[in-house]
Amino acid sequence: MSRPYHGRRRSRPNRRLRYPNGGKPPRPRSYQAFGLKVFYDLLLLGIRGRARRRIFNDFSCMIALLIGGLGAILGWNALGPLGVLIGFGGGFLGGAEYLSRNGYYRP
Repeated sequence: MSRPYHGRRRSRPNRRLRYPNGGKPPRPRSYQAFGLKVFYDLLLLGIRGRARRRIFNDFSCMIALLIGGLGAILGWNALGPLGVLIGFGGGFLGGAEYLSRNGYYRP
């Protein structure tokens, strides 16, 4: 008796995929991923728990402000003084939303 699909590999029953959705590996969810936790342990001696989370949350706020500043520059180039307000607001809110949604800012 021949196989039902000639030339196709047989699938094994009850075999789980390596990644849940069959796609790429999961993305890191914090600044301490990528194997940098050891580096941060050396850099931030004795800082653990809430204090460390506050440091990384402050870093995330600085990144959101930087994105807002870049938005303000682009807004100035596009719309002048009104564009500064619109660009900063949009850049800051977009950056903050991205950072909190991806787990880089944890209240």
